[in-house]
Amino acid sequence: MESGIAVTIVLAAAHALRPVLARRSEALLTVVFGVIHGFGFAGTLDGLSLHGSELAVPLLGFNLGLEAAQLAALALLALPIWLVARSRGSTLAALAGIATGAASWTVQRLMGLANPVDVVVSVVAGTPEKLALALVVLGLLPLAVRGRATVRSPRAAPGPRAVDPGDQRVGSGRPIDTWKQDRAD
Repeated sequence: MESGIAVTIVLAAAHALRPVLARRSEALLTVVFGVIHGFGFAGTLDGLSLHGSELAVPLLGFNLGLEAAQLAALALLALPIWLVARSRGSTLAALAGIATGAASWTVQRLMGLANPVDVVVSVVAGTPEKLALALVVLGLLPLAVRGRATVRSPRAAPGPRAVDPGDQRVGSGRPIDTWKQDRAD
């Protein structure tokens, strides 16, 4: 089931990059992905071999803990995600990173191969703090690039064009030499 979770993350990132479903279908897609993720979490709980009333307390604790963790992550990551969302380039870079990580996770789970991006993921997003910092940097990068672009000296703008006052075509953008040649004809 872990492979299914990884595949849903790849598909969600791909859909965010280039939507292929109608908006009305996205709610259904969310439910389907949620069920797949739920089965993955249920598989983890099943490994504890709890049944009946023994399962109620761990299940409740698991769900409450999961919700608390999601709220904490939201509090930590809301501003960095907002910064990333302000720039199309940053958003595309973040989605490409998510899709790459999830795709390598899928290959690792399905084929039993080593995950080539594990080191990068653990360095960049191994903890919520690292992820928040990486998102802040990614979100601020376009501002830094734009700021640097404005520091450069602007290219010399062309000076005002000379205008032949007797010509009726003033403002036509034609050079004076052309106007004089037309008059000679």
